[in-house]
Amino acid sequence: MFAQVTDFLKDDAFIHHVLERTPESSSHWENYFVLHPEHTAYAEEARAVLQAPADVACGLSADESLDLKKRILYTLIAKSV
Repeated sequence: MFAQVTDFLKDDAFIHHVLERTPESSSHWENYFVLHPEHTAYAEEARAVLQAPADVACGLSADESLDLKKRILYTLIAKSV
C-alpha cells in the first residue's frame, strides 16, 4: 500500500516505470491510479524526486538517498543483464 511519497520511492516497479517507462508499466500504473486516485499526488511527488537533479533537496536523509540511488542502479543493472 502506498500511504506516502517514500512508499513509491521504495517500490522497484514504480522506480522502473519512472526511469524506463514501457507500455506495460504505463498500463499498470494508469490502472492503479484509476483504482487509487488518492495516491496520485504522492506518486507525482515521488516522480519529481526521481527525476530531479542530484543537488535538489527531497526530504530524504543522506543514508536514505544513498540507499535509493544504490537500489535504482541495481535495478537498472539487473534489467540490462
